[in-house]
Amino acid sequence: MATIRRRGNKYQVQIRKKGFPPLTQSFINKSTALTWIKKIEAEIERDQFIDCSVAQQTHLSDILDRYETEIIPHKRGGSAEKPRTKLLRTTLGHLKLQDLKPHIIAQYRDYRLQRVKSSTVRRELALLSHVINIAIIDWGIDLPKGNPVSSIRLPSEANGRDRRISNQEESQLLKAFSGNQVMKSIMVIAIETGMRRGEIAAMQWEHVNWPSQTLSIPITKTEIPRTIPLSNKAVDVLRGLPKRLDGMVWGVRPDSITQAFERACRRAEIQDLRFHDLRHEATSRFFEIGLSIMEVSSITGHKDVRMLKRYTHIRPENLVEKLG
Repeated sequence: MATIRRRGNKYQVQIRKKGFPPLTQSFINKSTALTWIKKIEAEIERDQFIDCSVAQQTHLSDILDRYETEIIPHKRGGSAEKPRTKLLRTTLGHLKLQDLKPHIIAQYRDYRLQRVKSSTVRRELALLSHVINIAIIDWGIDLPKGNPVSSIRLPSEANGRDRRISNQEESQLLKAFSGNQVMKSIMVIAIETGMRRGEIAAMQWEHVNWPSQTLSIPITKTEIPRTIPLSNKAVDVLRGLPKRLDGMVWGVRPDSITQAFERACRRAEIQDLRFHDLRHEATSRFFEIGLSIMEVSSITGHKDVRMLKRYTHIRPENLVEKLG
């Protein structure tokens, strides 16, 4: 049953029907109000009605706040998302979910592309889409046309970094780490295993299987544990390390690894080289010695073959001998 009441310069409509929450909406003229009543009642009769009242009252900032409170604390590496949620809250948080249209998100995309790389914008939009999906699926906030992020064109993927460390640079860095045996060993392990920085920092002696010459990695970025082979060089490095009382192999934080690596690059006068590039280097070397895609992915933990390809840069000169 629908009722219309005149309040000031507007008409307030309320629709009540058994099994549905009361629906209230205001209109400037009565004819528009009557049209809305017919539309909603027809949708209810056809079982096609979507209650968007919560979306009309909820701001994007509200679900971002809830996401930070309920979801991020339980996500591995969730703290990395906080700068993105802060940015989304600052730029789009004032909008109600009902008003978060695809063209507005497209404007945000274009605005950000003028300031940061496309890969950064893709991650921001992926987070926004993820938060909205949680609101729809888990928190019961209905949107008439679903997730608006799915209706826009994402920025094209940027070309992956093709930075590889040369033999000379590798020697220079190892020399720069001559006074820091831990970081020198970490660098070798990174190149020999292709492990992520966080995985290296979390290494424990109990995860090393000496007889089988393997290392178990129980906690990974993809949340899929894996066991990787250790080269003879990697084993020699590990055997030469002193054993810590806490069972950890290194006893250093991931950010400390990055900072020490950057300082060593400056000492060695090496430009544009990141610690993560060592993972790229290891992946490329695995292919160059003849490992298959499945073998490499089992070592590096890549779930997506396309991402594995982006991380791999084969040196053409290393293929000459194979071609004959």
